[in-house]
Amino acid sequence: MGLTNYRVHFELKYLSEEYASIDIDEETQIALVTLTDTIEPGINTRGDVGPEFHGKHEAIHLLTFKLCYLAQKRWINQEQVMNEWEVLVRRLEKVLK
Repeated sequence: MGLTNYRVHFELKYLSEEYASIDIDEETQIALVTLTDTIEPGINTRGDVGPEFHGKHEAIHLLTFKLCYLAQKRWINQEQVMNEWEVLVRRLEKVLK
């Protein structure tokens, strides 16, 4: 997805209520993706079992994070939002068929 501006680290550990999570620090541009090492019945209600689906889900969170980050800033201008929107569109052009 062209997310080369972030350094991504992965860890496996027990997560009690989800299969995966992501913690992103925009200032350092480091993302920590945590995948559960134990699959509990009943967590998944959509039928989308499997680590590939959940890995992709967290990658999409990383892909769209900057827009969310910018939207939460008090001092942001329209140009910054529009630039990030264009970055997102260009990345999606490369992966969507």
